[in-house]
Amino acid sequence: MQNPSPRQCLVNLAMLHTAGNGVSQTPIPQVKVIYIDRHGARAPVLYDPRIVIIFQGHKVGYLGDKVFQYDPDNYLLMTVPLPFECETFASPELPLVGLAVNIDTQMLQDLLIDIGDDDYLMQPRAESNGVNLAELTEALLCATERLLDVMAKPLDARVLGPQIVREILY
Repeated sequence: MQNPSPRQCLVNLAMLHTAGNGVSQTPIPQVKVIYIDRHGARAPVLYDPRIVIIFQGHKVGYLGDKVFQYDPDNYLLMTVPLPFECETFASPELPLVGLAVNIDTQMLQDLLIDIGDDDYLMQPRAESNGVNLAELTEALLCATERLLDVMAKPLDARVLGPQIVREILY
């Protein structure tokens, strides 16, 4: 029997926290698991500030004339609540599976204070409009895997989960 790919391992870990189609709360308050097993037509949504990481399937977001495809290679970063249109590409054979990590403003503020004068690394890009795509790096994938791992045990989720969320925000 062949071992599952690293990406399939993330899908399997995330699936442990689904409660059917839709968005399911996890033991970590800022983190939700997304599971959708059918195509969702383009429809208006309002996302709170969050990071959306997709392990399988993909979504396409529309903001005016800009199009954002977030998928296993690119995550979505929304820094302000915005009306947005979204289309989901999934099927029962290949459901969309991912995580939504809400951006807690107090945690973000504390992180910015810790960054201090090194914040030149965090300057907004001129083309930023509150919605951005970014490449899903190996470092972010590792942090996401650790986050999914700690959600398996309530004590680990409560104690370690917020620190891993902070790492993901960083």
